[in-house]
Amino acid sequence: MIALTLTEPLDVEGGPISTVTIREPSGLALLELALHVPLLRAWAGADAEARKAGRRVFPTSAVFRAMVVVAGALTGIGTERAGKLLFADIDKIVAKGARLIAKAMAAEPPLARAPRHPTPPAGAG
Repeated sequence: MIALTLTEPLDVEGGPISTVTIREPSGLALLELALHVPLLRAWAGADAEARKAGRRVFPTSAVFRAMVVVAGALTGIGTERAGKLLFADIDKIVAKGARLIAKAMAAEPPLARAPRHPTPPAGAG
């Protein structure tokens, strides 16, 4: 877990939030992340290549949306609340959470660890 003090508090029903905790993603968060992280990685790669030539690749609205979704998933505040954060805070959450995302997405799927049953002989069954 990584605590992050927000640049500007976020007003919610229970009062202002000035700190969020970036956590390793839950299973439900991974469903969201799997949809949006590939886009972020593609954009980051394209921007890194462009920087070598002294240019930048400006993020599209889809990239910004992906960052908001990822920030909401990693902090547990959801997309709507994450969208109300300052972009500087969203950027920090995504950057600091990258290691946690990589760790979760690199985990071996449970079925890959399941014992293998011998294939039944032809005509059996």
